[in-house]
Amino acid sequence: MSTSESRILCEGFHDRAFWKGALKFLGCRSLGGPGIPPPLDPWGLRVTGGQFAFLGVRGTFIRVVPVNGRSNLLDDARTRLKERQQKGLVHLLLNSDSDENADGTPSLHRELQFETILQMAQFFDPDASRAAEHVISLDAGTCKIIAFPWRSTDPPTPGVPNQQTLERLICSALAAVHRDRPAPLEAWLKSRPAPPPPNPKEHAFSYLAGWFADKGSYEAFCEALWNDPPIAAQIRGQLERQGVWALLEELAEIR
Repeated sequence: MSTSESRILCEGFHDRAFWKGALKFLGCRSLGGPGIPPPLDPWGLRVTGGQFAFLGVRGTFIRVVPVNGRSNLLDDARTRLKERQQKGLVHLLLNSDSDENADGTPSLHRELQFETILQMAQFFDPDASRAAEHVISLDAGTCKIIAFPWRSTDPPTPGVPNQQTLERLICSALAAVHRDRPAPLEAWLKSRPAPPPPNPKEHAFSYLAGWFADKGSYEAFCEALWNDPPIAAQIRGQLERQGVWALLEELAEIR
């Protein structure tokens, strides 16, 4: 194992579970699990506090860190960038929900802007620049920041939430694979007496309750999607169309 790492900063535990499934799908090896002592990072420290650890295909250490909300993403990124001279950093991936509305209506939330992340990077390296879509290069290319939001490229669709989130990406894949499920799911959601305000998780949790209850938890559901080849192919296709999949293959060291 080299004395450097790639680090994924995501919003929370649901994202962490989805990333776990994605990294294993990409061929990375999980270093943790039930009954196994917490793994060591390249500097001999235990990986704890809700973080997950993996090895890339060529042995680079990959850490997944849920930051407990998008508002903490930049602070956690700044902390890690400060340490990069002492603790090598190959990739720093920042990932959050877009939170825009797929139908173009105004949203109460605003996507974390790439320009904001670029300005943060230039505080640490004045020569940092946009190297490609979703990518910022630092330290003469030895460190890369990858930044992209969860979203689906599909138009507004029954059975799929309108808000651009991880849940919309998941539900788009499920609706494409199981075309007989979105209509009854949408009908049930609309039939609820005194429903709460719309929430993008209500669609995903309904798929879980209706067809994946054996997984036992939402985190297990998010991870297990990657073990279903047709669903995984749909998710991959979405990320390919957004120019993200090749970056994940680079992070996992398969390109």
